[in-house]
Amino acid sequence: MNDNVPDLKTYLRIIVRYKRFIIWGSIICALAAGIVSFIMPQTYQSSLLLEIGKIYLPPRDMTKQETEFIEEPKSAAHVIESEAVLNKVSAELNLDIPLRKLRKKIEVETFNDVMSTSQKEGSPLVKIICEASEPQETVDVLTLLASTIVDQHKMRYQSNQQSLKNLVMIYNEKIASMQKVVSTQQKYRQQIQLNIDKTDKTADKFSIDLSELDSSKISPIEFLFLQSSSSAQRKSVNDLREIIAELDTLIGENQEKIGDYKDEIVNLESLNKLSTPTRIRSPAILPDHATSPNKLLNIIIAGLLGLILTILISFFHVYWTGE
Repeated sequence: MNDNVPDLKTYLRIIVRYKRFIIWGSIICALAAGIVSFIMPQTYQSSLLLEIGKIYLPPRDMTKQETEFIEEPKSAAHVIESEAVLNKVSAELNLDIPLRKLRKKIEVETFNDVMSTSQKEGSPLVKIICEASEPQETVDVLTLLASTIVDQHKMRYQSNQQSLKNLVMIYNEKIASMQKVVSTQQKYRQQIQLNIDKTDKTADKFSIDLSELDSSKISPIEFLFLQSSSSAQRKSVNDLREIIAELDTLIGENQEKIGDYKDEIVNLESLNKLSTPTRIRSPAILPDHATSPNKLLNIIIAGLLGLILTILISFFHVYWTGE
């Protein structure tokens, strides 16, 4: 083994020899970090969870329902960080800081990329994080940011709700109109059926009378006339029955339309109930301690760095002086 290469015992002897320097150096570094940490301004952090509402669009083919966010979460995140919204927050809260610094204090996160590649299937949640020098300021900024988005979305949500209600009213009007048509058709059918029953009785009686008639007592022309009259009555009954069949078809079609309209009303009312407004899912909580500077962590890191630095200085001093 090369004698010029120091072994572990040599390193330990150097550490023991300069132990006071190493200990005091580490303590001084830790104290310096502690003093700086206490002097540095404290920063508080809070967060808020915003849930983007959904509106349900009426199905076009009456087979499926379509839903969409009132505003896609990523777009809402951009709006939150926009100059217009931040200026509004700064003005209402009287924040005496530049817009650039205010933007740095705010962080917005969406979860769509994590949850799904489709915006319609993604998470509706938007997380807003705010840092400030005062605990109450974080809560005020977050609440005002979220309230701005909630107010903006409220108009579209209410408009969608009113559109669905208007469609329900339209379908109710169609049902009422169609029911009047069906009622008229049914009354007309009843009148025709009464005529059929009356004509049937007359024709039956006429046929009986004709069969009992002594043909020898009347001329062939008169007998032929009576037979043709009976046939005309039967033909009239058949024509009326064809009209009733057509009416039954029309009544059935109209009643089927009424059923479809009623189903659509049920669907629209269901969509109306399933729609959700944008809301604050988890409100901002007043932070009870500062997030930075982390005094204990800074002291520990500074102490470790001081320890490493003093050990290296001790080794270098021994190497340089040859002691």
